[in-house]
Amino acid sequence: LRTLEEPGREMPALLQFQWRLLEETGYAPRLDDDAVTGEPLEESADVLAFRPDAGGFTTDPASIAAPGAWRLRRSTLRRLRELTETEPGDRSASPDPHDPHESQDRQDRSDPHGADTRACRLLASYARHLAGRDLPSIAWAFDSSD
Repeated sequence: LRTLEEPGREMPALLQFQWRLLEETGYAPRLDDDAVTGEPLEESADVLAFRPDAGGFTTDPASIAAPGAWRLRRSTLRRLRELTETEPGDRSASPDPHDPHESQDRQDRSDPHGADTRACRLLASYARHLAGRDLPSIAWAFDSSD
């Protein structure tokens, strides 16, 4: 939380805080296995979705088309995976040059906080889903000026 005081580090700090909160309470999203099928996530899939009711990501076409699925960029999943591989506050993980979706994520490399913001919003929406109600902190953290 101290990192929130550092200008320009608000989103990475908030992302780290949300991830740790979900992780410590046992609600961290599944990042490697398809949350619907239980199989490893298909890394070459063109479409990816988050299923809050299943607690993670899916590449299963029927699950992606189902009501309640949130379509996402692959860079959002990548950023969440980075959180599990690095120490708090570390953004040194580099993009995978063998990732077939790397070219679609160029904008995230030129604006690394874009991936942080999307991942933050995903985790906040997931927390709202888990709580079953609106959370006042979401409006505070994601006001319309960001």
